[in-house]
Amino acid sequence: MCQSDKKKQAAGNIQNNFLDYDSKIANECQCEPEDFPENYCVTPSVNAYSMLRKTVVETICLLFILLFVYTAVSKFIDYQNFRAVIGQSPLITRFAPVLAIVVPLAEIVIALLLVIPRYRRAGLYASFAMMTLFTVYIIVLVTLSDKIPCSCGGVISQMSWTQHLYFNIVFAALALLGMWLYTKLAHA
Repeated sequence: MCQSDKKKQAAGNIQNNFLDYDSKIANECQCEPEDFPENYCVTPSVNAYSMLRKTVVETICLLFILLFVYTAVSKFIDYQNFRAVIGQSPLITRFAPVLAIVVPLAEIVIALLLVIPRYRRAGLYASFAMMTLFTVYIIVLVTLSDKIPCSCGGVISQMSWTQHLYFNIVFAALALLGMWLYTKLAHA
């Protein structure tokens, strides 16, 4: 076999491999192999909606990670003030010493759950639970108390109670959306 015959045979093998690949892709996306190059179809593994869902879930997780790490670090940096302020709350005065440690630690643990893909679902559920607890606490505090101390960390403590409430509701809704999209991704 001469050199040019070897090149033709190699080219033929490469072309056959591409045709086999085209047929395999075409079978996955239910289009004819001869239509594949012209009428490109997306395979189930490269679904645009799935990629969008994943991006939205990761963005939601990133927002919660930033929120929880920021507020936890702020609470630890200004620990004495945080403990004193939650001690002034008429609803949780007795639990202030414990909550001053538990709340920021819980925020860090939730952020870690969101960082690790294997535990992301648990992190989203925990985020929803935490935001729901904060929201209920604000509603009860505003409804039942005249003296309302703010024990939030960082810039968030500068918000009015109405702004706090809206902020928490938005983040609770984001957690719900993240949980729903994550479940959709798991079943896709």
